Amino acid sequence: LDKEHAMLQGVILNKKGNAEIDQSADRIKDTNIHTEQAVYENGVLDVYGKTGGLNITLPDDIARVGDVYVSFYVKRTDRNEGFQLSVDDYVTSRKSNTSIYKTGVNDVTIRVPAEKILSIRVPKGTYELSQLKLYHEPYRTLARAYEKEKQD
Repeated sequence: LDKEHAMLQGVILNKKGNAEIDQSADRIKDTNIHTEQAVYENGVLDVYGKTGGLNITLPDDIARVGDVYVSFYVKRTDRNEGFQLSVDDYVTSRKSNTSIYKTGVNDVTIRVPAEKILSIRVPKGTYELSQLKLYHEPYRTLARAYEKEKQD
């Protein structure tokens, strides 16, 4: 988000500039996190239901306005088997740890529309799930850039 905002606000130079970029705030500390058919302790998510995971309740100033970007590290640890990962309605698949197509990149960032409750779901199993971060994008910077372009 910081880079996108800089592109909308900034200029391109042939040399190094000295502009400051406003940093997007990690809002995960403002949320309430609960498990669904799972236990989550010390960065380990143990899903005991057919599917389970985390429900993240967003504060009112974020819910239903713009989009949220949720970032986290996720890796299956109980067996070498691929799995489906969903964040709300967005679904992606993750390769098994031994797949020849496995990239080794377990850091995920997913954008979804902001709702009151954000759900992260995986199938039954044990996962390392850590470095959870949440960023809100209400698109004010984009709207200001659009209005400025219209005026120019």
